[in-house]
Amino acid sequence: MTRLLLILLTATLTAMGPAAAQERPGESQRVLGQGMTHSKGVSALVAEIYGATPAEGGWPPMRYFSPRLQARIALDRSRAAPRVPADWLRRGDAAWPSDDFHAWVLNTTGASTTRPASAVVSMGFDHRPGWGRRIHLIDQNDYWVIDSVCLFPEGRSLDAILDTPGPSEADPEGRRVRPGDC
Repeated sequence: MTRLLLILLTATLTAMGPAAAQERPGESQRVLGQGMTHSKGVSALVAEIYGATPAEGGWPPMRYFSPRLQARIALDRSRAAPRVPADWLRRGDAAWPSDDFHAWVLNTTGASTTRPASAVVSMGFDHRPGWGRRIHLIDQNDYWVIDSVCLFPEGRSLDAILDTPGPSEADPEGRRVRPGDC
């Protein structure tokens, strides 16, 4: 029951989230080019996002996230025990800036009547195996914003972590952490 209420609350906040609480994308997020060149500047943007994440962990500026994800993050930050660990994006043992850092565009898709244009970017460190992030960006009003993230080696999506029941919430399956979902 508690889980259902949280899902309904999240859906309501996502739909009704106050516009003033949302951060607008910055100029560095502007979509450049068309078609396959849609990916121009995306790798540099992902490096910028990583660099804008506090070294001690935490969130980069909210302007990098879609309004949907900004609302979910705001809800998580307001909880007594947030679901997302501080080091979800920043690798603590990797100095920044780093020549080993990579951000490769894996895929781009054009917009259609049912979905926005998107880009999937792999992020990690070349000589440090076992850690990486796959970021899904969407074109929102001509600006790239993060709409989902998959964490490796955990195999968990940021959305799934945000959905994980807290210590005082009942999980119908009796588990706190679900197996990989991305």
